[in-house]
Amino acid sequence: MKVEEIYPFFRDLFDRKKFSDCKKKLGVVVFDSVEEESVLVTEGFLVDAVLASSSVPGFFEPLWLGGAPSLDGGVLCPVPVREARILGADFVIASIFEDDIPPPTDHVDMLFKLADWKGKLLKEEDMKFADYVITHRVSYDWTDFENYREVYKEAKANLEGFKVKQVID
Repeated sequence: MKVEEIYPFFRDLFDRKKFSDCKKKLGVVVFDSVEEESVLVTEGFLVDAVLASSSVPGFFEPLWLGGAPSLDGGVLCPVPVREARILGADFVIASIFEDDIPPPTDHVDMLFKLADWKGKLLKEEDMKFADYVITHRVSYDWTDFENYREVYKEAKANLEGFKVKQVID
């Protein structure tokens, strides 16, 4: 999908708001495809950072941000716990969706599952830095964009009665 097709949605959502307009400190993680690293964006227009961070490779074309084609921050940083700490968070709760990766059926299927396995390992590494991890099991794939309301309802139901108390030593 081309940026021009989805930009109006994000522009209407964020208008001309900048990071400096936010009441709380905000950072958005993007993947800089030139430097091949995750970047924590904390200034500029929200629409640009959020759109770049939503640019899932293979689904949406990259957005040029800071002179580089930028992609979804999840390329290298699926659970931005360390970035939350950089922004000053003392207690971080990671809220993730369970990834069931079925065993490969043959050597070609194994090739396609390599990216899933790498992503799962990256996610597990990031979660080590969280104080608490909530894992949601939903019956939809992440590509089921049209079912976002149902995914939200299932994740919300998963949190019914859930409370986290911060323990201070």
